[in-house]
Amino acid sequence: MNELQKAQILIIDKDPIELAALKGVLQGRYMVEAVECADVGLARAASLHPDLILLELTLSQIDGMVTCQLLRRDPHFHSVPIVVYSDARDIDQQLAVFEAGADAILTKPISDKDIHQTVSDLLVQFAEMRSTALRSIKANKMVEAVCAETAEMKQILEMMYRVLNAETFTDAGNLLQQELAHLGLMVCLQIRTHWDNLYFGCEAEMPAAKLMTQSAFDRVELKHYAEKTTVNYDHLTILVQNMPIHDESAYERLKDHLVFIGRAMSHRIDVLLLEQVHDFTQNKTTACLLNEARTELSDIAVDYGQVVHAEADLLNQTVDLLEGVLDDSYLNDDQRAGLLRILSDGVAQLQVQNEQHASLIRYLSQQSNTFGVSNVR
Repeated sequence: MNELQKAQILIIDKDPIELAALKGVLQGRYMVEAVECADVGLARAASLHPDLILLELTLSQIDGMVTCQLLRRDPHFHSVPIVVYSDARDIDQQLAVFEAGADAILTKPISDKDIHQTVSDLLVQFAEMRSTALRSIKANKMVEAVCAETAEMKQILEMMYRVLNAETFTDAGNLLQQELAHLGLMVCLQIRTHWDNLYFGCEAEMPAAKLMTQSAFDRVELKHYAEKTTVNYDHLTILVQNMPIHDESAYERLKDHLVFIGRAMSHRIDVLLLEQVHDFTQNKTTACLLNEARTELSDIAVDYGQVVHAEADLLNQTVDLLEGVLDDSYLNDDQRAGLLRILSDGVAQLQVQNEQHASLIRYLSQQSNTFGVSNVR
């Protein structure tokens, strides 16, 4: 059974003989239901949600033209095909039927061929219009999702920019705590310097501080302790108290952001530690550490650059999809104008995000070069 054979057709006609005849013609190809008066027809349409309605013009109580108008006022039947049939051949009356919302008029007597051709053509057109509407909804959702992702990406890159400019350990800790709070994360931090441990969001004797010390001793980058999550680096441990571990999508997204920002902060702390060493420019071990910091920071830029390019590709694909939808001949003016606005916004968003991301990634690369071997004599 193809999709058209699954189509539900409702026939409304006061003449039981005519009703039975039309039902007999269509029943072999479609699912058909027939009723004998307008009131029952309107109620049945509301519960059945047919794909096409056949309507006799001269119904009792409520005539076919009024019935057609009532159906068109209902949002559920705004685009459902309505075929009106009658004995009328007067041009003005036929024009009035079209103005009432009919998609086609059949004049009695109606041949089997005419009824099949009209019903088939309108069902195909209705299916294509519905497909276009679904595609436009899908495209709209894709644009919204991509814009949300690129906006979040911009937020993360700006966070990394600020993190890499921290001047002191205290600035670094306070800044990292504030930035992660913007992501909705409640965190405590432990920064391990040459002389002591610094805590942010908790005191040294509190359970959270002891848990971070234990986590640093375990040397596992990402670890769960009941409802808490720790992220560890050489001189930095982050304790997240509200990681959404039961929401896989949200967890993976926040985990990736947390690791990227944590890596950036860890390397900034490494540089601050090296600056505390009086003769670090003469120290070969320090030179190796600086090279590692430079390499890792460069890796961060490359990694985030790949993510940004992937997001840009997705937005480009979405724009292509929207352009394809705009070519669909079944779009009305309002739909086309709405999609044009979405397309324009998508292109503008792509241009802005590309410029911002490119600038921030260049900054990351410049920062990595700042910590290169050339600084070590």
